[in-house]
Amino acid sequence: MFEGNTEKRLLEKCAQLATWHFLENDPVEKERLAAELAQCVKEAAKAKEEKKASAAKMAQIDKKKEQQEAKEKAEIQARDAEAAEHAEWEKGMLERAERGREDHGAAPEKVLERTLVIPEYIRNCPAYQQVLEGQRAAQAERIEAEARANNYQGIANQARMEAAEERNEHQQHEAEQDQAKPGVEADDYDLYEQAAKELDAEPMKEGQEIEGEVVEVAQVDGKNYYIIEQGWERLAVPAGDKPEYEKGDEITVSRSKEGFETGESYGYER
Repeated sequence: MFEGNTEKRLLEKCAQLATWHFLENDPVEKERLAAELAQCVKEAAKAKEEKKASAAKMAQIDKKKEQQEAKEKAEIQARDAEAAEHAEWEKGMLERAERGREDHGAAPEKVLERTLVIPEYIRNCPAYQQVLEGQRAAQAERIEAEARANNYQGIANQARMEAAEERNEHQQHEAEQDQAKPGVEADDYDLYEQAAKELDAEPMKEGQEIEGEVVEVAQVDGKNYYIIEQGWERLAVPAGDKPEYEKGDEITVSRSKEGFETGESYGYER
């Protein structure tokens, strides 16, 4: 059971390295992954042989000694032949790696494309194929998710720009119509400051702009106020006769000489 798990783990590692090599664009990293994959293939072949030898040994326990000796002799010859074949394959891999390094050093502008040789018994293994397909499917899904995220970001940015334009047009229209805006006149600042203190908040200063969550809509002396939290700061903002926003809304507020301007926040985090 342990040997079987080892072989499966090595096959999964081979599949993972093959995927990384397939996706990697950096020549140096691609070369490193190829060498690591070659070592992994070697270990997988060794694990396969160990598993086969163990199974053969258990199957031949009850057989006669002569049959066992003949079987073991044949297995030894087969292992020697496969080891020789694998040694030849590994030698070829190392020679190609060396040539690749020499070519890369002589012409750094040339991108070397390494051809990996995966033994057929590994390529045909269901576990290898399953891991390889799963990893490539996950990579494709990640690329698609990034594309969707970039598309969403563009849409969100466009929506924010349109909202800002609409808010500016609305403010200009209000200025032209000389509509009353929630705010305080210079002479009434002391009343606004006193109301903020009663609400356990700070008054906004002229020229200040804030963005935060409405945590409360309260009244002081018959006037409505938004209580907004921005970071660690709690601010009071006049809300007019009919407050447009309620608790939990994210809004932006700016104060100028003309009064207060409020609008819906189009931030991406609550």
